[in-house]
Amino acid sequence: MSDQASATETEEPDSEQAETKGTGRSLTDLELRILQAAKSTSSMAQGPRDRYIRETVGMAPTRYFQILNALLDLPAAWAAEPATVKGLRERRQRNRDRYW
Repeated sequence: MSDQASATETEEPDSEQAETKGTGRSLTDLELRILQAAKSTSSMAQGPRDRYIRETVGMAPTRYFQILNALLDLPAAWAAEPATVKGLRERRQRNRDRYW
C-alpha cells in the first residue's frame, strides 16, 4: 500500500516542485519577486526602474542586481522564467563582450 502512495506522489508532484524539477532547489519568494521585477522593468529608464525595485522588491537596486545576476546562473530560475532569464543572460553577455 505504501508503494502505491509513493507512485502517486512521484506521478503527481505539486505545481511548485514540478516547475523546478531536477534543478537542485526551489527559488525563494524573494528570488521569484526579483525575477518578476526584472521582467517588468526591462524597458524602463533607470530612475523609474530603481524606484519600482525599491517599492516592489524592498531593497536597494545595487543589491537587487547582484542577486539577479546570481539568479541567472541557476537552473531553477530558468525553470521559473525561461524567457526572462534567456533575455537577461544575452544582455549580460553583450555587456561583457563590449567591455572585455
